[in-house]
This record gives sequence, structure tokens and C-alpha cells, in this order.
Amino acid sequence: MNNAIEMYKLFRVEMIEIFKLHRESLQNYLAFVAVILGATIAGTLQISSIGWIGVIVILGPILNVFVCLLAIRMCNRFYLGILERITISAKLESILGIEEYKLTEVNQGNKTSFFKDIYILPERWMRGRQCDTAEEFIQQRLNAGVNRLAKLIFLSMIVVNILLVIVIIFAVFLQ
Repeated sequence: MNNAIEMYKLFRVEMIEIFKLHRESLQNYLAFVAVILGATIAGTLQISSIGWIGVIVILGPILNVFVCLLAIRMCNRFYLGILERITISAKLESILGIEEYKLTEVNQGNKTSFFKDIYILPERWMRGRQCDTAEEFIQQRLNAGVNRLAKLIFLSMIVVNILLVIVIIFAVFLQ
């Protein structure tokens, strides 16, 4: 039982760290994409004075598309790690018995914190455990939550960069 408690504490600390890594990687990639996009837009505005050398500006959006694809892949990996740790944590909570109903007989007459809660853990955690396997849990949630938002941001940046390539091509050939 003590080993399970120690493992549970360890996984909780690791989960906080992996959430930080997911957030930080999202922020870093987004900043990098924004810098490349800004430089490309600045270069595009200067195409008329640069001439055919302005074709080099087209490398910015192409690079940005690759960075966005890499960002999506990295965010997926970090989020997968989060989901895997959640399943391990849920298994340890089951071993420790803290996913069970609260014992109301122990606290007869005494109101505990959040006394109307049925479970010791937050109820939404308990409702999310209706999967038969950890893999099923992960597959249902891999494209949800913060990871879904990260993917949408980077996919929209890919679309913006593709549109920017089209604008650059028209700007170069309409001179």
C-alpha cells in the first residue's frame, strides 16, 4: 500500500510537469510561427521594391507550414503522455481505494468539506472512467481539450501560410 501511495505522489508530480511541457511547447512553437509569419508579411510588403529576389520570401510560409506540422506532432506527444499518466493515476487511485464512495457513517453529525459530493475525487473524474481500457480512454480524448485547441491554432496557421504563398506568387508575377 505504501508503494502505491509513493507511486501516486510521483505520478501527480510528473503530471504537473508534463502539463507544463505541453503548455510551454505550445507557446514556444506559436511564438516561432508568429515571428516567421511577421517576417514573411514584412517581406511580402517589400516585394515590389525587391523584384525577383522577392521569390525568396516564399520560403517563410513554407518553413512555417513545416514548423506548424512539427508543433502539432509535438503537442500530440505531450498530450498523449498526459493521458497515459491520467490512466496510471486512475489505476493507482483504484488500488488506494480513493475512487470509492465517501463513507458517510464515519462523519455522522459532522459536516466535512464539500459534504454533498458523492466521491472523494471530483465527480467529473469519476464520470470520465467509463472506458474499459486505458487505450480506449486515450483514443477518445487525444483530440480533445487543450490539445484540440493547439491543433486548431496550428492548422489555421497552415491555412494562413498557404494563402500567403498565393499572395506572394500574385505579387511577384503582377509586377
